[in-house]
Amino acid sequence: MAQTRAATARLARQAEIESRHPQAVQYFKEGVGSVLRQWTALELAVFHQWGGPQSSDRAQDLVDEIVELFLGPEKIYKDDISLLLEDYLDTNFSTICEDGSPDELGDLFCTMWRECIVGNTNLVTSALSREYVRHEMVSKSEGLDNGDADDGSDDGMDNDAQEELNEAVRKGLQAVEEGEMETEDATGGDAEPEPEPAKDPEGWETVARGKKTKKR
Repeated sequence: MAQTRAATARLARQAEIESRHPQAVQYFKEGVGSVLRQWTALELAVFHQWGGPQSSDRAQDLVDEIVELFLGPEKIYKDDISLLLEDYLDTNFSTICEDGSPDELGDLFCTMWRECIVGNTNLVTSALSREYVRHEMVSKSEGLDNGDADDGSDDGMDNDAQEELNEAVRKGLQAVEEGEMETEDATGGDAEPEPEPAKDPEGWETVARGKKTKKR
């Protein structure tokens, strides 16, 4: 009975939000998914299947849990998200994240939620853009490793590449509006070479596995 009331309350809150900005919740979900696919801790956990054969599904379930949390009746703070991320990694992937990234993601998701529900999708667009660039860089690196020639152009993004990026982001957001966005696998596509425990563009790097020692 309590679960039914909670579900009803979530649906009512979602309807109230979407009455003002119809795609707000879907935008937020896509933004969260994109950020989590770029989170080194989760990426490594999925890549190595620390959560078992269902690691990719568990990563997607995390996206759903975060969205459901924000749709609940209580105001959500960054510490709530940080604790959820830490506990989820520990419970589902036997992984302890010690680099402070859960706190950073908690702050990011709270800000992204506040912006999405008033119709601002800048953070979502930014996340999708970074994911696109990251994917292109990995693809190019794999091409060079396979012996593909480099044309010797400079490392900066030229106008054609920038326009391609902008178009990809526009198509992604348009797909969200049409309800046709298919969530990518949490690995971000084809399997990549084994990641090294080095800093990613967000500065996150330390991931450890094992039993968690509660700090709270």
